[in-house]
Amino acid sequence: MPDYIYCGTDAQVSMDNTRALLKAAEAIWCPPPLLRPWHVRTEPAGGERVWLCWSPTPEGPLSLLAGGRLLPNPRALTSSPVIWTDPGARATAIELGYTGPTNMTFLKLVKVRFLDRERDLDLVLPSGLSELAPRQASLLSSLLPIPS
Repeated sequence: MPDYIYCGTDAQVSMDNTRALLKAAEAIWCPPPLLRPWHVRTEPAGGERVWLCWSPTPEGPLSLLAGGRLLPNPRALTSSPVIWTDPGARATAIELGYTGPTNMTFLKLVKVRFLDRERDLDLVLPSGLSELAPRQASLLSSLLPIPS
């Protein structure tokens, strides 16, 4: 099963608000792949590990914030079974400074774990959802294990 990472940037909202959305709604703001292509070889289906990181600029230095497991949407709304629309998550996102339509989309997570403070990563990845190489997943798992 592949592992993933979602990299948020200052172009969306601040690091604190990225973390706050995950804490409050167990959600990561994420446009569907048809609007913003994902950097994946294997389409996520749900149950995979995903880590949340943040960077002040696209493809800049990364800070690890949290992680969890992708929750599949039983009513797949898009081409991806892990994309959700959630009015509660949207309301929280708007309060935190996100912008978007009424059908704003999210990745929902379960078994979410947070670091006490962010950790700088020696990785360069594009913003959005990316599939991790095995050694990258091993590094992230050593810093923030995600339960089965």
